[in-house]
Amino acid sequence: MGPWAFLSEEVWRTMNRQDQFLTWFYEKQDEIGSPASLSDLYEKFREDHNYEGSKPAFSKIVRKLESKDERNLLDKPERGHYEINERGENVAETLLNPDEQEVSKPEGYKDIRSDIKNYLSLEGREKVSQALLDDGVYELSLSELESIRFEILDWAEENTDEFIDLLDEIEKDLSDNLPGLTLELDVDVDYYEKTISEARDNRNIGEFVTIEAMVEGEKDSYTKVVSAEFECSKCGDLYEKEQDGDKLKSPYKCQCGSRKFDLVDRNFQDVKEITLSTQTVENKPLEAFIKKENISEDTKQAFTPGRKVRVSGVIRGVPRQNDQTELDPVLDVMSFKRLDRKDQMQEVSQEDIEEVKEKVKVWNNSPDTYAFKEFALGLAPHIVDAQTLKEVMGASLIGGVENESRGDDDRIHSLIVANPGLAKSDLQEYIQETFSNTYYADNNSTGVGLTATVENLDNGGYEIRAGKLVYADQGVLSVDEMDKIGSEQLGRLNTAMERGKFPIDKASQNVELNGRATIIATGNFTEKLDFETGQYEELHSYLPEMVQGFKDRFSLIYGIRQQNLSEIANEMIQGYQETGGSERDEGMDKQTQVIYRGLAKEKEPVLTEDAGNLINKFIKGNLADAEANNIKAEVKSESPRMIRNLIQLTLMFAKSRLDDKAQKIDAQRAIELFTKCRCSMDFREGEPITVEQIQGLDSSESSDNTDSVQVKKGVMELVREKVGDSQKDEQEVIESLDADEEKIEEALKSLKSEGEFFEPEPGKVAKV
Repeated sequence: MGPWAFLSEEVWRTMNRQDQFLTWFYEKQDEIGSPASLSDLYEKFREDHNYEGSKPAFSKIVRKLESKDERNLLDKPERGHYEINERGENVAETLLNPDEQEVSKPEGYKDIRSDIKNYLSLEGREKVSQALLDDGVYELSLSELESIRFEILDWAEENTDEFIDLLDEIEKDLSDNLPGLTLELDVDVDYYEKTISEARDNRNIGEFVTIEAMVEGEKDSYTKVVSAEFECSKCGDLYEKEQDGDKLKSPYKCQCGSRKFDLVDRNFQDVKEITLSTQTVENKPLEAFIKKENISEDTKQAFTPGRKVRVSGVIRGVPRQNDQTELDPVLDVMSFKRLDRKDQMQEVSQEDIEEVKEKVKVWNNSPDTYAFKEFALGLAPHIVDAQTLKEVMGASLIGGVENESRGDDDRIHSLIVANPGLAKSDLQEYIQETFSNTYYADNNSTGVGLTATVENLDNGGYEIRAGKLVYADQGVLSVDEMDKIGSEQLGRLNTAMERGKFPIDKASQNVELNGRATIIATGNFTEKLDFETGQYEELHSYLPEMVQGFKDRFSLIYGIRQQNLSEIANEMIQGYQETGGSERDEGMDKQTQVIYRGLAKEKEPVLTEDAGNLINKFIKGNLADAEANNIKAEVKSESPRMIRNLIQLTLMFAKSRLDDKAQKIDAQRAIELFTKCRCSMDFREGEPITVEQIQGLDSSESSDNTDSVQVKKGVMELVREKVGDSQKDEQEVIESLDADEEKIEEALKSLKSEGEFFEPEPGKVAKV
């Protein structure tokens, strides 16, 4: 083996293959003779350095050194023969003399290249080996380069294109000795982070940038020829010519005078065009290009519409077709990372989390409210007298529990229907402004705005454009005025609510996009209803026709029956008077809501036997009630989906208590909210079931139901007022109440099973 032995330290301390040949030819020209034939050069170089490349590959190296468009370091005085010119001798001497500057390169170029190569051969060698074992990609970050030598970043900023050339040379060294290894630059330094608006500024052309954005659109990947190698039909000389059009262009004329060439080889590059956006009105999207010898499937998946990515690269200026004097900025992507959804909880201190947990305990032990009610009440607090509406939306915000083995997801979809002007949109906007990963779509959302579409391009390809549903994947999508959205978009939305994905089948393309969003939808009745006179029958029949097919998809459908405006006015005026004109101070504040929701969503409670039994009893009783009242079959509570919805609601209420088990109290609250919604739309006749009535389902003597409730309330009051935060003897509790002893014992047992009380030691009781 010669001085460039495989993986020897010298390999990393020397130059790329072109410079290896140039310095070798410079030192050997007297021995070989100059000018020397290509064949002699090939045989001698292969003999001296065990060169295993083919003659055409070797010819490429020589041609690039000779080419006036490339390095122009060799002359060709006669056909098939080469000699080093004066410029080439200067470069060779500089390469052999470490104290000399490299010709035609900015100051520092050679030293920086040497430092990076030394780093990769020594400190970074283990990482290089690991990259070969993994995916063959070595990600060289700018912060890593800064650790090598802090001046590198300043130099790279001033010499962007030369820096990219430098990395290309290093990559060629790597690929020569380590086939399959690719060097990628990760522009990971915050200094280069830009918004899309900043990146689109033409003053940033030629600059490194890093952008966090959504993939709004993608075009079909294509392969282009970037260069082709030709052989002169007369003398056999090889030429490589860059290609930039649809048709191959051969060299104009050979040195021998011939203008006839045969195609020998082509060099390909995969290209993928994408559109990056932040989905805000003020920002125009930014076109970006990914160019690689081979674009992997992982890369294609990373740039599926709706993905959030961190993209690094260089802004280039592309002349406009209609005005070549003006440039449009595009991003030449050098590296990227897929980003997980931002979690607001990552920015919250542990102290704040513990404070919210303590508040939840206080609310859950209060006789008048509990944490979920406070959470719901705090949603858009300026909207008054809308507790049930807010609880419906709050249930969707927290969600149930996902279980892949059962095919369940944690999405609790909700639909609110009302007459116009009842603040539905205000609540949706509050949700979007307060919580992360929440999106808003109204009736102006086209196929692009709501779901996605495929656009045909002039070149015969296509571009997929993602809509809000894709952006909201694994988040929340508020759909306003759902009754006014077109049937095609609603059809895709329906599929996504069921499966978590939806198909796009257009332009001979069949693509399936993710849409695992929780839907909070609002809409208006088919006509404005007069609730004071009650001149209507079965409110659910006034659901818009487009929404009728969604009845099975929503866990909760709530119909708002217009309230007495004078009562609402009095309450609003009083609230503003008490707070000096600001929003009413009710429920959780925004920060507490964010933390509370984050804590609740992390919980994955299991359903206890008591909670399951209560749901089962309710289902059976509800079926009997439907049949007894001759309620139409379409609204009978016999759907397995309805049972699943009740279970998910029960789990949601357990999460809202920050508990790992769904107790009977959670089933009671789930049934109560569920029946409120069913009765609001006349799906169920009569008044909504109350918690007290639900508790009666579990009593052997229904006549004792009221007493049982009073006993429980008495025990709660006694423990809260007399015991406080200490524990209490159970017998003392029993003796202090003027009620049947068996009923008191049963109440205590029930309260412990519901998780409101516990037994710190035998015979003692305390609040949780």
